[in-house]
Amino acid sequence: MVTFKAPRELIEEADKLVEAGLFSSRSEVLRYALSMLLTSYRGKVRYE
Repeated sequence: MVTFKAPRELIEEADKLVEAGLFSSRSEVLRYALSMLLTSYRGKVRYE
């Protein structure tokens, strides 16, 4: 479990996606968003 603060506007946008039935919860929205972000950086960042 991870706890973090986000601007109200982002939380409201996540809630709209849930209300539209695209996701079942805020947690699902955040998991998807994090997955997409990490995927977009895959192969572009060198770790030492």
